[in-house]
Amino acid sequence: KCDKCSHEWKTTVNSLTKGTGCPACAEYGFNTQEKAIVYLLKQPDKMKIGITNLYDNISENSRIKKHQSKGWELVDYVIFDNGQDALNIEQNVLAYLDANNIGRGRAVFRESFDGYTECWRASDYNPKTIAEIVILKTHDITRYQKNLG
Repeated sequence: KCDKCSHEWKTTVNSLTKGTGCPACAEYGFNTQEKAIVYLLKQPDKMKIGITNLYDNISENSRIKKHQSKGWELVDYVIFDNGQDALNIEQNVLAYLDANNIGRGRAVFRESFDGYTECWRASDYNPKTIAEIVILKTHDITRYQKNLG
């Protein structure tokens, strides 16, 4: 529980000892209470989903610029007024990848790099938009629910 804002969240002891703060009122890192972006990036052989807060224009976002400086191309992005909504989309996309056995992170890449746990091989899955991933996920859930009934 946060001492400042009383927000409660689940975390690990390791995260707390590293100094990871409250996701609701953090003055650094990702703040779930601020405007945010879900972005989709691509390199020739990799895809990446990510989130960052939006404080300025998308083209000036330091997180995206950092990835672009390492050869990533911005494929698509969606802006949310509430960072929690962006976080939920990112987590749903990662769950979709895992549920469909699309390997990511350490299971696929030998080297670690910034954000590698949210990356997968472009040859395994190559969406053109974030909406495409979310629509596929929604469609799969609907189909699954129909099969149960």
